[in-house]
Amino acid sequence: MGIMVDRNKDVPFCTIEEYEILKYIGNKLGQEGMPPIHYPKALTKEEILEHFHDGSSLSFPFTEKDIYGW
Repeated sequence: MGIMVDRNKDVPFCTIEEYEILKYIGNKLGQEGMPPIHYPKALTKEEILEHFHDGSSLSFPFTEKDIYGW
C-alpha cells in the first residue's frame, strides 16, 4: 500500500524570467502540462499614434505617479 502525496504546492508569483527557468527544468525532467509563457506585447509606433495621439500631442492614460510611484 502506497502513500498518496499531493504534488501541487501553492507558491508565490514569479517573474517571466523565473518561470522560463522553471519551465525549462520541468521540460528536462519530463513534466507535462505546464502552462505556456505569455509575453507582454509591445506596441508599434503606429499603434501608439493611433491610440494615444490627440492631434497635437501624445496623451497616455497614466501619469508619472503610476510609473514611478511619486
